[in-house]
Amino acid sequence: MICDMHLGLYQEAKRVAEEISITKLNREKQLKLYYLTELDFRDPAKPYVYRTFSFSPSVGALSYSSASQTFTSGSYFDAVGAYTYGSTTVAAGFNHVSIQLKPSGSFNQNQFTGLIYKSIVPVWGLQAGASLLLNDDSDTNGAWAFSLASRWFSSSGSELLLGGHFSNYVNYSPKSIQVFQFNPKASWNIGAALLDELPLFLDLTAIWILPRISAATSATLHQSVDAGIRTTIGELSLGAGFWKGSQVFAVKNTGFTVINQELERTMGVRASLGWKFNSSLSVTGLFSRESLQETTQITTSIDHIGVSASISL
Repeated sequence: MICDMHLGLYQEAKRVAEEISITKLNREKQLKLYYLTELDFRDPAKPYVYRTFSFSPSVGALSYSSASQTFTSGSYFDAVGAYTYGSTTVAAGFNHVSIQLKPSGSFNQNQFTGLIYKSIVPVWGLQAGASLLLNDDSDTNGAWAFSLASRWFSSSGSELLLGGHFSNYVNYSPKSIQVFQFNPKASWNIGAALLDELPLFLDLTAIWILPRISAATSATLHQSVDAGIRTTIGELSLGAGFWKGSQVFAVKNTGFTVINQELERTMGVRASLGWKFNSSLSVTGLFSRESLQETTQITTSIDHIGVSASISL
């Protein structure tokens, strides 16, 4: 039996290892470049290596509609820590999720994730990561995923990501399953052109997922598209988005979310609201809903409510 590993879906608040922002790089320009952690230009005569540490815990609850024949509710806790030194960022994450099952019983899983990002030049870098799943489901226990991506940035904060994931369910019965996923993403700061100095980002992601049981078995390609918008107004941050298509065994959030489930998901919506208390602390609440095809006759929904914090040192 494959259980739903929601694992903190759409945790826009943490975005640790996914976007690190430095808003002032010199006296002349106000730039916003993600992962730009080269020398500090405040005083070129005194080279200074940029260093920072961030920690992002989050908790949340899952609720399944009454139509579900397998799941009732769930909860999770996760934490991600990231350390940046110069042009390199290293992040590590832990997630624990517990799902209540019908008619009784529960499912528990721990996910361990590591990621490294290296800025090659100020506007381009490479990142790689890996995840391991340990749970009490014989089919997915011991599964692992590997991620690789290349990222380009502009001075306005716009970004292009080309990358994907490979997942290996080595203990899946009757045969192991390998999952290939390609998910290019583009983010445009449309606010830079439409609104004076207001950061308004449009995010578009195309997702192709190809699970293969064996070389001799034909595979079904699952396709979906994700669109989102986010902005920051003073200390307030807002975000919303949706996706539509078909997803199975999806890997999201730069590898920090692995949904080890063969049941097809067909659509989802999300929204987030955050507040920045100071330069070191921000808190975000979020909500999402997804549709899950449990059987050909049964479609159920999954509601996710969570809160996360981002602490920078």
